[in-house]
Amino acid sequence: MKIFIWGAGGQGRVVLDILKENKNFEIYGFLDSNKKLKGEIVDGVKVLGGKDVVRGLRERGIQAGIVAVGDNTARCQIADFLKKNGFYLINAIHPRASLASNVILGSNVTVAAGAIICTHAVIKDNVIINTGVIVEHENVIKDGALIASGVQLGGRVEIGKKSFIGIGATIIQCLKIGSNSIIGAGAVVLDNIPEGSLAVGIPAKVIRKAKKNDLLLRI
Repeated sequence: MKIFIWGAGGQGRVVLDILKENKNFEIYGFLDSNKKLKGEIVDGVKVLGGKDVVRGLRERGIQAGIVAVGDNTARCQIADFLKKNGFYLINAIHPRASLASNVILGSNVTVAAGAIICTHAVIKDNVIINTGVIVEHENVIKDGALIASGVQLGGRVEIGKKSFIGIGATIIQCLKIGSNSIIGAGAVVLDNIPEGSLAVGIPAKVIRKAKKNDLLLRI
């Protein structure tokens, strides 16, 4: 099946590497909203353009793709745009990730190398699970969340929509992280985190409302 990857940045390179391992997919090209990238070659794959080329893809019989954009809100918006235009969104699951047989996956999900997703976990649409993440039994990771490399989630954890869990964070069992929250790198979460919060430290404390620019800080 010929597919495209939307996003020619770092996350796009990760997804390209994953999909090269899957002989069922042929990468037709990258799409990207950055007009300056049009015509560039990224890891051997051409950047075709952005929304301006979507109709042409359908005319060429290309019906599927994946959104490889790190920004949670942008990833969800692009996924919605593609679905409304009749595209099917695939998943990118690295062959060296380990998923229990009863894990439930939505669409447009990326699971990177070394990730372990345990029994009865539910991973909803537009989620990114990066390298070496441990998702224990009965977790629910809601739409548009991003779990950064090395995160450990205890059993029955719930991650809210579009939340970001920073590199190496640990969340103990049976906790809930509210939607649109940010957990800082290396944090150890021992209590529920309210919606829209920025929490950092060991143990993690809510220091204020989360802002989009917080992801540019060293948290």
